[in-house]
Amino acid sequence: MLRHPPRLALFCKKNKMATPRQIEANRRNALRSTGPKTPQGKAAVRLNALTHGMCAADAVLPGENRQDLRQLAEALHAALQPAGPAEESLVRQIILACWKLRRHDRAETASYPSQGPEALISLSRFYSRDQGRFYRALDRLQRLRSARPLLATLE
Repeated sequence: MLRHPPRLALFCKKNKMATPRQIEANRRNALRSTGPKTPQGKAAVRLNALTHGMCAADAVLPGENRQDLRQLAEALHAALQPAGPAEESLVRQIILACWKLRRHDRAETASYPSQGPEALISLSRFYSRDQGRFYRALDRLQRLRSARPLLATLE
């Protein structure tokens, strides 16, 4: 039977189940390490996992300009002129999809030199998702507007 040198043994071990003592030790350690408790600490670590921002909950990320989003929203509102809450909701979806597509363009140019083509494959999935959201919302807005005269005759 071949024996591996001790430093290579880490890479050759098969996955073994944790023992009951290890599980209990992990539970005790988990009680002591629960992350930041203060608002300042929580704010400091809030964006630790942020890589490209395609899944971010916030519309405007650090490094982005809230005024740019406001200008985009105003321009699309002026162009699409929503009438009523349903159209307003669809225009909001269009604005956010447009904003994320712009974010994608920035992330693509920033990540390619450092992370290579693998990063582009991941980003292309998010691009397709946001592009689909844009066109679906635009299509729904157009359908809603074309149904407006029909709905008016039913009232």
